[in-house]
Amino acid sequence: MTKKHECPPAHGTYFLIRATDDFAAAAVDGRENVGTNHRDGVCKIVPLDKSTIFLCQGIVQGDTFDAREIAKVKFNEHAKPVTLTTLARSWASEMEKHIEALCTDDPVLIANMKPDAAAAVFLGHDGSGPVDGVVVQIQESNGNIHTRIDPLSKTEPVFTDYPEIVREVLDCRTNRAKDLFARVPRPPDKATEWAMIAEACIRAIIKWIRDPEVGGEIVSIVLERRKQWRWVKAPTTPQIPAI
Repeated sequence: MTKKHECPPAHGTYFLIRATDDFAAAAVDGRENVGTNHRDGVCKIVPLDKSTIFLCQGIVQGDTFDAREIAKVKFNEHAKPVTLTTLARSWASEMEKHIEALCTDDPVLIANMKPDAAAAVFLGHDGSGPVDGVVVQIQESNGNIHTRIDPLSKTEPVFTDYPEIVREVLDCRTNRAKDLFARVPRPPDKATEWAMIAEACIRAIIKWIRDPEVGGEIVSIVLERRKQWRWVKAPTTPQIPAI
């Protein structure tokens, strides 16, 4: 018998991050897709404390859970300081249970699930050391769920999809990319500049690809070495929707 859910799980769609030892800059779109519908204005970036940030995509919300709330709960459960890898494992372990429950006796959900059922990035620093990050990928294969946790790259931007569009914007190799890039402000610091570039890449995907799953309000944030996180483009809606 197919399991009935009160509503289909919500899928977050797109993020782009640029990280170095000195900063991490991230931008995320504001769309969540629910079945054949979507809702906009949903922020998928959650600051956990002054120097720790969580962001997610893929399955981010179901009948009984929210990936963002789980990140907050797991962060508060651990004695401080807690490593990003430990935090990522705790979050993934809880998320696996919910994703497995969603898949149980639900062949339609399994058939339509992307290889990365859910993904998340934890960013942080210990107050004096470099900015670090870990990437969590919760993957589904034939109904089996497993998790992969890797360090966040500090050599190239990390993003969800459409590498050709991201590269076109970053390389400014077309007229439309030059026009888009010319509109990006040039702030005095690299962290803010990269947050704005990340926003521009997502805006290009929305405008040029017209993927209906990517859209809504784009928000961006930066975390710099020895500093507190700060919004570059803050959300205008509540960060975590009620379940």
